[in-house]
Amino acid sequence: CLPYATAIVVDNEPYNKCVPGGQPVTDAIAQIVNPASATTTLRAAPSQWPIDATSTRPTEVRAVIREDDCIGCTKCIPACPVDAIVGTG
Repeated sequence: CLPYATAIVVDNEPYNKCVPGGQPVTDAIAQIVNPASATTTLRAAPSQWPIDATSTRPTEVRAVIREDDCIGCTKCIPACPVDAIVGTG
């Protein structure tokens, strides 16, 4: 998340690219970046992963990493679309 936060501030990158955070995080970032125009926030970027419309799963999915059960296989690292997993003990 730090490289993206830096890109928002330094490179003027759009603030709506936090896919896991969705619209609530996009709105919160908008209030921080430009409180005067927080009523005109961008729509959150859609996930690059397909969502099955016939599924009963919620569209907002959160992963929980159980550190005590971690075997160090690192399969979680490439699965994260925003590079938020470090992979350290």
